[in-house]
Parts: sequence; C-alpha cells; structure tokens
Amino acid sequence: MEKPSSSSSLSSLPLQQQDIRAYMMQSRKRKASSAAEVGTVETVNDNSDNGDIREDDENLNTPATGPVGDRCSPLPPSKSKPSSKSDFVISIYTRHVESILAGTKTYEFRKYPLPARDMWIYETAPVSAIRYYAVIAAPCRPGEIPEGDLHIERNRQFNDGLSGTLVPDKGNKKPRKEVNWYAHRVLEVWKLKEAMSLKALVEKGWIGGAPQKYAWLDMAKIFDVKAELSKVELPI
Repeated sequence: MEKPSSSSSLSSLPLQQQDIRAYMMQSRKRKASSAAEVGTVETVNDNSDNGDIREDDENLNTPATGPVGDRCSPLPPSKSKPSSKSDFVISIYTRHVESILAGTKTYEFRKYPLPARDMWIYETAPVSAIRYYAVIAAPCRPGEIPEGDLHIERNRQFNDGLSGTLVPDKGNKKPRKEVNWYAHRVLEVWKLKEAMSLKALVEKGWIGGAPQKYAWLDMAKIFDVKAELSKVELPI
C-alpha cells in the first residue's frame, strides 16, 4: 500500500490546523538547512527614543520592564527605562492564575501575540481585580516550545498545533475552536501589596472597564504600585 504524502495528509486536516502544520513543516526545514549560531542575546527597544540595542541581563530585585524581544527567549527583559507603552493589562480566569502559581501552567496562550513583556493580570469575576503582575517572554509559535517544557500536556498540545479556545459561534449552537498561534513563557510573577478592584482601577484611571483583549497602562499612574510589588517564587 502506497504511503500517503505529507501534502495529502495535510489536506485532510481542518483549515486552521493545515496552516499550523504547514508552518511547522517549513520551520523544521529552515532549522535543518541552517546551522544554529550561538551568541549574545540582544533586544531592541522599539519604543525608546533612540532605538538603542541593549543586552538582556538578570533583574532579581525589581520587576523587569521592556518590550518583547527575541522569540521564545528564556531570558528576563532588559532593565532599560520603560517607555509610555511598556505595561499592559489582560484578563485571565482565576483558575489559570492559580495554575501559574502552582507551576502547572507555564505559558500564556493566545491567538494573537501579546504586545510587551510587562503584563498586569486582571482576574475575571468573581475576583474582578488585579492581584498579580507578570513578566513574559517573547512569543513562541507552534513547534517552538523547548523540549524541557513539554512535560506539561498543554505545552505539548500547542507544539502539535492542537491548542485552541472555544468561542461562541453566531448561528451555531456549538462553539467553534480558534487555534492559539502564540505562546508566551511566564518568567516571573509579582504580587501587589493590595489587590486593586475593578472599581478602584476605573476610579484611578487605569482602565475604563474590564479589558476584553488587552489595554495599555499609563506608567505615571502605576509607578507607585509597581514599586511595592513583592516577587512570588514559582515552582521549578
């Protein structure tokens, strides 16, 4: 019996999975055809006035800041001065936040890339508050999560192009699955001195309401809160 070609097996998959599998096949070909070059990891601060290139370094005592750098980078962000668009807030279910703290969720999966490394976590109802801030790595695409992180099933599913989110489908009783194209490694988590409720966030001008996708934060308004964060030790 003739073995089916990769193109014929690919065409039998749903359209979104076809796209992911095709991307993964191309990525593997590129990796196989070019030798990996090991060197200094650098990031460009696209939001800075002069666009200087700065070398990443460790920041053990204060939360790191800066825009997303190299894809899937395991290194903490640069200590460079934050720009007006370096911090954003995003909604996450409390059960997922608890999984991050427990070490059973190490990546934040989205169908779009998150815009920066400094992520304030707004927990949805019934918590309806910001209790944590996280530092995330640049995004991975399917097939790019390192082998050492694949002991967690969700990470392995993402690498195989099977990670997705169920969303309501108009005119259809069953929700449809939207594929997650991006995975951001959670590098650090910091806890606020006091949780900020949705009411307080609106009154202080942080956000106009619960974020539906993500919302940029004004550095001048969050500076004092950020200075009082305490680091959370995540399970290895």
